[in-house]
Amino acid sequence: MPKKLGMHMPSGKKLVGNAVAGEVLTGKTFSNATGNDKVGTMPDRAAMTLIPGASDVAIPAGYHNGAGKVSKVAVDPSKVLSGTVIAGIAGTIPLRGNEEYAGWSRATLGPVPATEARSHMRIPLGAYLNDGANGSGYQAIFLDDPNFTAKNIVAGVSIFGLLGTRTPLTIPVRTGTIASVNDALNVSGLDFRPKMIIVACTAATTFWGLCIDSNAIGVHPYNNVNLVRDNNNYVSSKFSINSDGFSMASYAGISGLQFVYIAVG
Repeated sequence: MPKKLGMHMPSGKKLVGNAVAGEVLTGKTFSNATGNDKVGTMPDRAAMTLIPGASDVAIPAGYHNGAGKVSKVAVDPSKVLSGTVIAGIAGTIPLRGNEEYAGWSRATLGPVPATEARSHMRIPLGAYLNDGANGSGYQAIFLDDPNFTAKNIVAGVSIFGLLGTRTPLTIPVRTGTIASVNDALNVSGLDFRPKMIIVACTAATTFWGLCIDSNAIGVHPYNNVNLVRDNNNYVSSKFSINSDGFSMASYAGISGLQFVYIAVG
């Protein structure tokens, strides 16, 4: 029988290869030009997931099987400034401050509150990040109202820093009690010419009078209100007005009765 030969490396065979341990998966053996049965040291990272953070996240050396990923970043564009892109998502928040005047934005009036001495304003949505582009160091808003003028505010009163110049409207009013004499009422000594007069008898509710001087208040003179009621009878043209008072004629039999009057200038 022929003699069985053992397995052996052919003489003169040169080892080849240039892989090193760090380039071969951990636990695997390999050969290179320096020898046989070398063991790899490359870490097996398998399906690794990377999570973005506030700073750079290093990708560790090693073997990645292709099933790994970088976690997605949830970005709400309505929370990101316009012109800024985060994870491929463009922001939609408008940058305010240079719309009508440098550093100023226009507000709108909100619901009128029940609380006095307060006004509600709606500030436009957006980001107020710069210094107003005018060196002021702050942003500002404004709200227009054509009635917010000094001439519409009483003189001496300041509203939101605007001092009024309007002269207060004063209407003189005098009241008094007088007794009828010779069936008539006569009032004098007022410091103004009355424009409206109201009289009423304190003892008998059937006697009263009303006079509005239409000439004095700019109403057509034929629309004078000049009326006296006496025992359910209405009679016009019972009043006369002068520079410091008035007279009201009445019916016989009321001499000595007390009347109260209101005279308005």
